[in-house]
Amino acid sequence: MNLNIIDKLTNEGLKFPFDKPDWFNTFGIYCLINLVSVIIWTGIFIGGYFGLIFLAGLDLTSISLILLIPLSIVIIILILISLYLGGYNLEMMKNIKEDKEVKKPEHKNIGYKLKLGLCKIIIQAVVSILMVIFFAAAGVLIIWGIALTADLPIAGIPIAIIGLLFTLFFIALTLYFQGIGVPIMIYNFLDSGSLGRAFNTENIIRGTRNAWQNLLIIYLLSIVGTIITGVLTQIPCIGFLLQLVALPYIVFVVSFLTGTVYYHLQPKTKIK
Repeated sequence: MNLNIIDKLTNEGLKFPFDKPDWFNTFGIYCLINLVSVIIWTGIFIGGYFGLIFLAGLDLTSISLILLIPLSIVIIILILISLYLGGYNLEMMKNIKEDKEVKKPEHKNIGYKLKLGLCKIIIQAVVSILMVIFFAAAGVLIIWGIALTADLPIAGIPIAIIGLLFTLFFIALTLYFQGIGVPIMIYNFLDSGSLGRAFNTENIIRGTRNAWQNLLIIYLLSIVGTIITGVLTQIPCIGFLLQLVALPYIVFVVSFLTGTVYYHLQPKTKIK
């Protein structure tokens, strides 16, 4: 793939969220929606803390239904916001992948964005389930090895070593899926429009071979950006406000870079 992702970052990526005069209609509204989510989560934690103090010693069964209804509504709202923001990111990547004139979508077609966000969650959930299975298998091997070591050291040690190696392999596999595998699966989904084809093994392998270096760089850049954001939050008074802008900014930059990789990836990994 003939793409220098660092040059793309410095020349276009860093200014991407603000590259149009109407940036507030896209990036600004995205920040406001994210702010609503933060306010709700903050309210849940604060309300939960004082609520527990107030309800201590009371008969909770008499008010459980009263609390359940508003709590359920709040949780549904948070889920919808999460799906919407995730879907917005995917639509942005898709626009960049298809080289559309308008890269950052308007905050319309809510249903379409919710659908994209749901598909993204499903892809991530499938990968997470696979990771849990691998991790559980590694844990069983390690525990089995430790147990055998107590009774039969010669037999137990090799099994424990295998379990440890399996754990290291699991860590490497997790990093692969987070930084490379899941983005390739999302590319497969956006390119084909089919959620099932997101998990096409042949296309995942081909896409990994062609794009792993750039996707790995993007993943590492996102980690660095998150760390920097964490440092900014420590600034007195304005740290919280900076975070509300910094995190969406990182999302937009990463989406731009990932969409650019998708654009260059198309000729080599076209879905069958």
